Amino acid sequence: MIFGLLAALVAALSPRGRLRLAGVLAWLVGGVLRLRRRHVEGAMRRAGIDAGEVATFYRTLAENAVDLLAVAGGASIGARAPRLTDAAMAELRAARATGAPVLIAASHTGNWELAAFALAEEVPVAVVAKRQGNRAADRFVRAVRERHRIALLAPEGALAGSAEALRAGRVVVMPIDQVPAIAAHGERGAFLGADAWLDRAPFVVAKRAGATVLVAVVEGPRIHVVATLGAGELARPSDAAREASRLLEAHVRAFPASWLWLHRRWKDLPPRSRSRRSDGDPRVVTTEPKTCSGSRQAA
Repeated sequence: MIFGLLAALVAALSPRGRLRLAGVLAWLVGGVLRLRRRHVEGAMRRAGIDAGEVATFYRTLAENAVDLLAVAGGASIGARAPRLTDAAMAELRAARATGAPVLIAASHTGNWELAAFALAEEVPVAVVAKRQGNRAADRFVRAVRERHRIALLAPEGALAGSAEALRAGRVVVMPIDQVPAIAAHGERGAFLGADAWLDRAPFVVAKRAGATVLVAVVEGPRIHVVATLGAGELARPSDAAREASRLLEAHVRAFPASWLWLHRRWKDLPPRSRSRRSDGDPRVVTTEPKTCSGSRQAA
């Protein structure tokens, strides 16, 4: 209820009023509350990103949040919503024209929520998304996504759910910049100056489904496709995951404020024993109890 009321109030503001609100929000979150400020500063410093980008990041994050609230409150998606570039639209249409399923390897760049809404205006979409930690916020976000024709898939069982959505003709969107749900779906690799868990799951799903993968990033009002991966590139999902992560890192270095630095991207997972029958079929042999308090992270 409170989120709906807040969204309606933001939607009633003028574009200039929303920008002013975003400025206040950025000052409050980044300057007063310093939400994960130390984490953001440390991650940027380790990646060799100029310290001046920290303030720009919080401002961009606030503007994205305000724009999302305005749309949730009934405002038009409008000109500030990211749209596929002409080249990206051509890549998407070409991939779908082959008759093969299409999976988008996405990331928390730009206003990814509005980007998904805009994509759903073009094609049927299913998105793998974690639940919000707050139940009221989760209900609100889910309702907004569903209102914009986004089918939601939980990370638990995402392999089966994504495969089913692909068979149904939906374009499946899976993030590549979060820690995998289980160690068997990932492996260690370099990302922005430190080792991180790289998620193979999107590329395993695509390989099994015979899907084409579009690696996409968002920057300002534009959704770019930075690579198209077919059967040859997906033969080894590990290599595909590393290449997608490399492309994402290149984008983040070019547009540092566009990525969600609040992520605990470099956290570790509880120790697990695992084996792989093949590169595309990881199997967990033994799993320790989930006692890691950091197993949940921002969506």
